[in-house]
Formats: sequence, structure tokens, C-alpha cells
Amino acid sequence: MLTRFFICFFLLLCFIGTFFAQQRKLDSLLVEFKNAKEDTNKATILIQISSLYIQAKEYKKAEEYLKKSLSLANSIGALVIIKDCEKLYYRLDSIKGNFKGAMDHYKKYIAISDSINNITNFKKQIRSEIIREFEEKRAKELAKWEKRLTLIEEENKKLTKIRFVITIIFVLMIVFTIFLIIQRLRK
Repeated sequence: MLTRFFICFFLLLCFIGTFFAQQRKLDSLLVEFKNAKEDTNKATILIQISSLYIQAKEYKKAEEYLKKSLSLANSIGALVIIKDCEKLYYRLDSIKGNFKGAMDHYKKYIAISDSINNITNFKKQIRSEIIREFEEKRAKELAKWEKRLTLIEEENKKLTKIRFVITIIFVLMIVFTIFLIIQRLRK
């Protein structure tokens, strides 16, 4: 009998602790909502508040905040937030036993998720095309510069050969001049 009392007392303390923790979290979220300047932040905070109310099994309040969040997200066109709202609506309707509504919200959630994935994939595709085009241009420029460098190196080889030939001719002229001078001096 005494152990049952302690177990009940322990469970009561756990419940009270959880209740106050949720209340503190709710209070802090409400303060954040009042201080939030951007609509995306407000909509996200409303989702968190709604989620807390679902945990507390206060489904009417949860739906009220979820409607506000979805309305705000739709007005700004924030697909990710709309997706999160639809997912939470799906969960809320499932808990309440509204399976038709849950299925409708689940379908919207999947459709928006696919849309976001399509947008993400489209951005990745565009990014990879831009990178590919840039790499092609860079490769063409590199090939052009390598060709110019090859032509310059060939030109330098030709000039080196010409210098060598001119130097040999000059040396031969000096040797020939010296030879002539020595020949004249001998006469």
C-alpha cells in the first residue's frame, strides 16, 4: 500500500514537472513570437506552439495556432513551412480520428515535399550545367593559352637557332678577318 502511494506520488511529480516544463517552453515561444520580426520566424514559432499543444492534448488550441501558421506561410509562400504545417495537420487529424482530413493533409504534405525536391533538383541541375559550361570555357581558354605558349616556345627555338647561326657566322668572320690580317702581315 505504501509503495503504491510512492509510485502515485512519483508519477504526480513527473506529471507536474512535465507540465511546468511545457508551460515554460510555451511562455518562451510566445515571447519569441512577439519579438519576431520576420513572418517566416513567426510561422515557425506558431508551428512549435501548435506542436506543444498537441503534446499537451489540447487539440483545439493546437489547431488554432496551426491555422494561423498555415495562413501566414501561405501568404509569404514559404513552401518548407507549409510542408511542416501539413505534416502537423496530418498528425493532428490522425490523433483526433479525422482520417479523411489526415489523408488530405498527408497528400498535400507529399505534394509539397515533391515540389520542394523538384525545385532543389532543378537548382542542382542548373548549377551543374553552369559549372559544366564554365569548365568547358575554362578548358577552351586553357587550350588556347597552351597553343599560344607552344607557338612562343617554337618561336624561341627558331630564334635560338638563328642566334646560334649568326654567332657562328660572326665567329667565322672574325677568324677569317684574323686569318687575312695574318696573311697580309706575312707579306
